[in-house]
Amino acid sequence: LEIQTTQKWLIDYDFGLRAMRLVNAMLNGHLIQNADDKVYGYYCNVLPNGEFAARTEDDGEGGYAADVNEPFIDVLMLEGPITRDGGACTYGSRQLRDMMMEAADTEGCIGHLWLINGPGGVSNAIPDLQQAVDYARAKGQPIVGRIDGICASAHCWAAAMCDEVYYNNPTDQIGSIGIYWAGITSKDGDTDPQTGGTWHIVYDPESYDKNRFVRDLADNNDDKLIVEELKKDGEIFRNYIKERRPNVKDEHLHGKMFDVKDMEGILVVGQATMQETFNRIVELAGQQTKASKGKSASASAQTTNMSNINSNVSMKEKFPKVFALLGVEEMECNEEGSFFNAGLLQTLEEQISALQSTNAEAKALAEQLTTEKAAMAEEHQKAIEAKDAEITEKDQQIQDLTAQVDELQKGAGAEPQAGAQPQSNGEGAQEASISVGRYVYNNALSYEENMRLKDEFEKK
Repeated sequence: LEIQTTQKWLIDYDFGLRAMRLVNAMLNGHLIQNADDKVYGYYCNVLPNGEFAARTEDDGEGGYAADVNEPFIDVLMLEGPITRDGGACTYGSRQLRDMMMEAADTEGCIGHLWLINGPGGVSNAIPDLQQAVDYARAKGQPIVGRIDGICASAHCWAAAMCDEVYYNNPTDQIGSIGIYWAGITSKDGDTDPQTGGTWHIVYDPESYDKNRFVRDLADNNDDKLIVEELKKDGEIFRNYIKERRPNVKDEHLHGKMFDVKDMEGILVVGQATMQETFNRIVELAGQQTKASKGKSASASAQTTNMSNINSNVSMKEKFPKVFALLGVEEMECNEEGSFFNAGLLQTLEEQISALQSTNAEAKALAEQLTTEKAAMAEEHQKAIEAKDAEITEKDQQIQDLTAQVDELQKGAGAEPQAGAQPQSNGEGAQEASISVGRYVYNNALSYEENMRLKDEFEKK
């Protein structure tokens, strides 16, 4: 019923169509559904000698008889299409969420392993899985994924929730990042293909927005409302992948599938056996085991060391730039400090080299800009000085012209070109005259000489 009624899919297209056709055939009696036993997963105890023992015996209550008083890893199966309510063959995201949270609440749980093999599922299953991941992570329990087959669409989203993801076979597939809508619409007047009857669909006049997106599509082939909703969900999907997997490129985000070996360092860490994956979870959880340290460990050393994980969290909060530089979520740490493995050291070496190169380029650019700035300042100063000289010259010209105008206006005749008023009038012009407080113009001297004498007179 959920496959039949769910239209918004984060799932491989071919699988989605086959699933809906299969369900239609079952509903119409053409096929008989044979339900397989549901596979939940199992608890895997971490033994004192560093080995792992899966506890899959039925405990008589629908669970598994792991010794939960000893450290164990919760193994969850994310196989087949992920629906929210599940069905005869698979658990839904609600059940997976509750199982994982119950395991996280159990005293001996040190972490979780998701075994991933599926084409995706419904979009409304994602919040359940995220809720379970957040719950476990808040308790300091790491979540590691392992792909054994296909990891498409919603499964790819789920894999991005994990702290780290490994794969079984290099030709396993991952990707199909995207979302689509698929469904069957009926409108008023359509004929039911099974009964031959006619569909009659009548709405209350004030319920004009009810089922609007389906009615637009059925009546007018208008998918605008559906596309708008898909755009929002698709953006959320892509942004989440980019946030959790910062090395992802745009070419990986638009629905294409990839071999996992080509996605190392991008969507997955690398290839690992089940034993190696278990070891990694123990390392992330802060366990000191023979498998992770290459030496014997006593039973007491197998107890969950949550302080190490909490220390790792505080270190990430304290040194966010270091974690960002290395592109990691965790680093191994204990009471003696943090330790770099070969991979982290190589990453750090490459990042330091890249930063040194960038710093040298920036320094060279700064020197170049400083030189250019000094040259521009020198040219600007020369331009200012040239303008100042030009202004001084113009000021002098104005002063000279003003003096000439003043002279021409002293007692000038009424007629044009009359010239200045004579300074003497016939006889007696050479006789001494008394002048108080002003310079007397001497006609025997030049204009320039009179101006010089006038200035000296006025200064005295």
